[in-house]
Amino acid sequence: MNFRYRSCSFLLVLAHLFFMQSLVAADLFFVRSSFQDNQLRVVLDVSSQVNFNVFQLQDPDRIVVDLFDTSALGDILPLGQNPIVRTLRYANRNSTDLRIVFTTNQAVDWTLFELDANRSQSHRIVLDLVSAVTTAIDARDMIVAIDAGHGGRDPGSIGPTGVREKDVVLDIAKKLSEELTSYEGIKVIMTREVDRYVSLRDRLQIASEANADLLVSLHADGFRDSRVSGATVYALSNEGATNEASLLLAARENGEVSLGDTLLSDLHFPGIANELINIYQQISIESGRLLGSYIADHLGTYTRVRKQDVQNASFVVLKAPDIASVLVETAFITNPREESLLASQQGQRDLARGTSNGILSYLIDNAPPNSYIAWNPPVLPIEPRRHTISWGETLSGIALRYQVSISRLRQANSFTGDSIFVGQVLTIPPG
Repeated sequence: MNFRYRSCSFLLVLAHLFFMQSLVAADLFFVRSSFQDNQLRVVLDVSSQVNFNVFQLQDPDRIVVDLFDTSALGDILPLGQNPIVRTLRYANRNSTDLRIVFTTNQAVDWTLFELDANRSQSHRIVLDLVSAVTTAIDARDMIVAIDAGHGGRDPGSIGPTGVREKDVVLDIAKKLSEELTSYEGIKVIMTREVDRYVSLRDRLQIASEANADLLVSLHADGFRDSRVSGATVYALSNEGATNEASLLLAARENGEVSLGDTLLSDLHFPGIANELINIYQQISIESGRLLGSYIADHLGTYTRVRKQDVQNASFVVLKAPDIASVLVETAFITNPREESLLASQQGQRDLARGTSNGILSYLIDNAPPNSYIAWNPPVLPIEPRRHTISWGETLSGIALRYQVSISRLRQANSFTGDSIFVGQVLTIPPG
């Protein structure tokens, strides 16, 4: 993916596809390599001409070579020391084919060609790998799509005093954009910037057309019991991914459906399109769940997180198969205290900052090598220590736990008495 990442989106690019006439079974009996002038040349010696498929994956970066109706004749030795390929793996696939995976240390450009057998050498497949990024100047921005839920004729959930979900999540989305774009190497696109209705599929289309690496959809939860509170983070479920794969395969026949830089209608064999979709989706699901765990962790320093583990869901806005996507229910608007949090400037800023720090932490650890952030990781702000009140806790007990005085605890949280309530989030001053 660009990330897609293009992600990481979260990044999958089908780079090339070769098909030739049906040939007899072959053996791969030797792999050799040489490195010179920032180029690694890998030569696959095969017993005869073979069909093959070559494509590039990211997160992590790797080049995959499938040799059809081919087997390895003995063990394939690892490549010699070089700065481009970290590992070489291979395995039988579909009983008859051989898959070779070159995991690279960075994004690479590649070319592949064949050499026919001659009197002294067998048939050869030659793969040249060259670093695609040589300096930070060449590196690209990470693109984050921020989706403010609902809008226009769809108000979303409504709080006890009439605060509307569509309004507060748009305010949080704008603050999240401000937080993220204050760091170099991040570009933000918004699915809506005003109070207007945008269909769920259009939201996905906006993110896809922008080549987004990540998609973060912001919402405010609602429930009939006004005591329920806390943030929850969702990623796409396997069931939701399966349903989306079926839709993509059907749409392949009728329109310009693309994954990353690949137009599915250009793939003339449905089995290959299906496999490509599955690969993209598995990467985006895993990346989305990882992204969600970072966001939940950092949100917990600013508000109560109802469920620390990332939850599974089939929300349409999560179904972009080539973008790492999460949906964040920031708080329960039906809870009077959290409605007040959502409506306040400071509450919105805290929710935006927690989400932003989660995104940034994810990118620091997972940004692809061709991104600016990989070359210049941002320094995150020092987050305050927070404590969410649980049943049975007292102010004196919390002060003792964190080794601070009760008076400093009161001062940091702007109250004078000792009354606290379950779910309240306290700022813990330095000891």
